[in-house]
Amino acid sequence: MPLAATPLMYRINAAVTTLGLSRATIYRLVKQGELELVKLSTNASAIPAVSLHAYLARCLPAKREG
Repeated sequence: MPLAATPLMYRINAAVTTLGLSRATIYRLVKQGELELVKLSTNASAIPAVSLHAYLARCLPAKREG
């Protein structure tokens, strides 16, 4: 069974590109608890895709019922 085309984790540089935010903002969002940061090794960290997608969903304006 092939793996999904979307990544399970986003390294910091990939999160910067995907969200269009600076590294400083990414780390600020982690500190504020808006994004989860997972330590992969001593020198590598990543943001789980579910955390990134949840953040994006919270940023979208709520749909108005009309």
